[in-house]
Amino acid sequence: CIDSQKMIIEDQITLSESKIEKCKATLNNPDTSDDDKKNSRRMKYLNEIILKMNEEHLSLWEEDKIMELRKEFKDFIEQVEKRPKKYGFKNQRHAKLILGKAL
Repeated sequence: CIDSQKMIIEDQITLSESKIEKCKATLNNPDTSDDDKKNSRRMKYLNEIILKMNEEHLSLWEEDKIMELRKEFKDFIEQVEKRPKKYGFKNQRHAKLILGKAL
């Protein structure tokens, strides 16, 4: 579910990029009418905004995921420190030694 959310955002970024390129091509075509150029400018501008929003969303989403994983890891370490034998460690010192190497 989480990966599919990321893929949707990435697909939106790709779609906006392709629409922007299409608008640029229309604007650079000398045969394009003034009305079409005006519409292409609007669409290009709109898609640039959508692109920036999706890129920002993706970076914030990734930061949120990292923070969530750090919290989960911190919670796991706390659990291990409370009950090291449950997680296969000899004692707290052994758990800290091994987990310290993992960090």
